[in-house]
Amino acid sequence: LPVNMVTLGIFNLFINALLLYLLTILVVQISIVAFTSPRIDIFGVIISPMHFNTFFAYVYTAFVLSAIEWIIKWLIN
Repeated sequence: LPVNMVTLGIFNLFINALLLYLLTILVVQISIVAFTSPRIDIFGVIISPMHFNTFFAYVYTAFVLSAIEWIIKWLIN
C-alpha cells in the first residue's frame, strides 16, 4: 500500500489495533485492558514506568504481535 509506505508502517499498526478491537468485541473470552509497565533498567538506561490507557494498550499489543510476526518470517527465510 502506498499509504503504508508514506506513514512508514504506522498505518498498518493502527489497522492491526482496530482488528484487535473488533476481535475483542466478537470473541468475549479475549480482553485487552489498560496497564502500567514497570520501571526498566537496561545497561544503565532507565525507562520510567508508563501507564497505557485502553487505546494505547491495543496499539502496544498490535506492535508486539507485528514484531513477533516479523521475527517468525525472518526465522523461516
